Amino acid sequence: MPTRFSRRPDFMLIEPRISHQELSLLCRRLGTALGAGVDIRRVWEREAQGHGSVTLRARMLRVSDELIRGSHLTDALKVTGEYFPPLFRELVAVGEQTGNLAEVLVSLADHYEHQVQMRRAFLSSITWPMFQLFAALGIIGLLIWVMGFLPRGPGGEQQDILGFGLVGESGLLIYVCFLAAVAAAGYWVYQAMRRGMLWTRGIQRLLLKIPVFGRFLEILSLSRLAWTMHLTFNTSLDLRAAIPLCLRSTHNVRYIEKEQQIVGDAVSGRALYEAFAGAGVFPGDFLDALDVGERSGRLPESMAHLAEQYRDQARAMMRMLTVAGGFAVAALVGMIIIGVIFMMLKQTLFPYYDTVRQLTQ
Repeated sequence: MPTRFSRRPDFMLIEPRISHQELSLLCRRLGTALGAGVDIRRVWEREAQGHGSVTLRARMLRVSDELIRGSHLTDALKVTGEYFPPLFRELVAVGEQTGNLAEVLVSLADHYEHQVQMRRAFLSSITWPMFQLFAALGIIGLLIWVMGFLPRGPGGEQQDILGFGLVGESGLLIYVCFLAAVAAAGYWVYQAMRRGMLWTRGIQRLLLKIPVFGRFLEILSLSRLAWTMHLTFNTSLDLRAAIPLCLRSTHNVRYIEKEQQIVGDAVSGRALYEAFAGAGVFPGDFLDALDVGERSGRLPESMAHLAEQYRDQARAMMRMLTVAGGFAVAALVGMIIIGVIFMMLKQTLFPYYDTVRQLTQ
């Protein structure tokens, strides 16, 4: 990921990327083997032949070939393009430069394992609400299809009790294509935000303004920031490289845009606390922990403790958000059902309202 946001074309979003689960297991195996003194070329050759998906083994084989030719791991990873995330590639470079590659890989394994656990917990909590939503959308599609078999009206027109203008197999096809287009657009935007595309900055700012949910996203960003600072500031990495790496790991537009200002203040001799505080976007608890850690000379340990605190807060907020999300989805399903019933009544009973009123009079 570049300094702020990527200007790469959107078609690069379809490039495959390693999943967090695969990356967590890979980092764990690599870190354990390297920590035991196994040669890195042998480790990667074994990885290319054994574990993971076909796509992963193909990338591992390319890396293994580069290592056999004498390349460093940092250079060997470049042949895989964007398959491995930027944070992984840059921290591997840090590990190689400092001679702590095994420890870095184990820390990365913990980091990605935590990401996997958070995602699993979130998906498991929204399974039932999403099932309700899909069931409601499926019922609408079934009604559209069934209307194609109903008797035609006096003028030969097909009955449209929903009022959508969609009837029969052709209407069902249009309905399914519409839902597929909405799902594809949502997935495209998600991948663009995940990979830091430039045009997603406005969407990110909008999401950060949503009450509660915006705070949840901020806590996740701060957790990644504190964890990356713990890892990078525990090495001899220069501030010009460490601070941008830490800020980019947050995937937060508010923090990334302050990169040049923070780096400029830090390299000019100001304390890290002053550099981050001068940006005006970081919360007080983060700045306090940064100040205490810097003054005590235990900044990496302070950031590690803070990262764990933010993770606990994120778990608590995620539970609250999933409960609220469940109620929101249930309310949405109820609104869809009520709307469908209303449209059916409008199309079937309302046209005869005047006739019934005249007869009763």
